[in-house]
Amino acid sequence: MIRILHLYYDIMNLYGDNGNVRFLEKALKDQKQEVEITRKTLTDTLDDLDQYDVIYCGSSTERRRTACLKHLLPYRDLLKKAYENDRVFLFTGNSYEMMGKTIETPEGVLEGIGLFDFRTIEQSETRYTSDVIVSCAEIKEKSVGFINKCSKVIDNDHPLFKVVGKVGNTNSEQDGIHLRNFFGTQLIGPLLIKNPYFARYFIKTVFKLKGIPVYRDIEYPHMLKAYNTTMTELSKDI
Repeated sequence: MIRILHLYYDIMNLYGDNGNVRFLEKALKDQKQEVEITRKTLTDTLDDLDQYDVIYCGSSTERRRTACLKHLLPYRDLLKKAYENDRVFLFTGNSYEMMGKTIETPEGVLEGIGLFDFRTIEQSETRYTSDVIVSCAEIKEKSVGFINKCSKVIDNDHPLFKVVGKVGNTNSEQDGIHLRNFFGTQLIGPLLIKNPYFARYFIKTVFKLKGIPVYRDIEYPHMLKAYNTTMTELSKDI
């Protein structure tokens, strides 16, 4: 049984990011695995974080992200325990910024979870929006995604992606964070559906955690066609 926790499923879901969980459920079942999904939000307690194999959180507005951060702070020790026990995390959009030391906003400085050493600086004058092509050190195939943010992450020595091409404006040549089994990225859209090769790598990471020895190569033709089309069209404009 692979247990997935979908955090703040109702309010952290801009750009259809809950599609990451829907695809992950389908892909794992196609791999002949039993899957159990638990959805929790601001009205729920999170005392059982270490009982899940995968913890997912999507993106939202800055205000909703801040509300979720305040709810999550009392559970920071449980989050750290789950991380140290190599549970697999996927936080997309601005949700991964909660895991740093602080978030500096125009209204003041917010205390972060402190799972990592990076800091986030947020401003209200400029939004950075861009379609990007990125590379990941762990796989040979590139990934694609969309970034929409008003923040900049600093003091991050472990990015998940390197930006190798973009259409739009972005304020960094790297994206996200990857340490142990934590995957954080600003790429939204949703990430796993848009990137079949990265999705395969992510699922293999879950299998490694669970000690599942066999990964079956299953092709999703519509995903692959969409990925190839996006990669081709973006490459024309870069």
